[in-house]
Amino acid sequence: MKNLQKIEVITEKRSIDIVIEMIEKHGVTGYTLIPNVTGKGKRGIKHGDDLNDVFINSMLITVCEETVAEEIVKEIKVFLQDVSGVCFVTDVKYVLH
Repeated sequence: MKNLQKIEVITEKRSIDIVIEMIEKHGVTGYTLIPNVTGKGKRGIKHGDDLNDVFINSMLITVCEETVAEEIVKEIKVFLQDVSGVCFVTDVKYVLH
C-alpha cells in the first residue's frame, strides 16, 4: 500500500473544468468526476434536477502525493473565494495492484 492524499471538490458544474485544469497543471492525470451531485449544505438543498447547469453541482475526486496536494489545495482555496463549493482532503492508502 502507498500513502496518498485524496482531494474531493464539490462545486458548480459549470466551473468544474477549472478544477480539472488545476490538478492537471500539477501533474495529476487521474480523477473521478460525478457530474450531478445532490445534497444539503449551508445554502440549502441541491436537487440536481434543474433545467440548466446554473444550480447543479459536480464532484471531482483525485489522489496524489502530499506535496502535490498541498499545492493544489492552495489554488482551490483561492478558487473557492469566487465560486460556491467545498474541498475535503483526507489521508488514504492506495492499494497497489
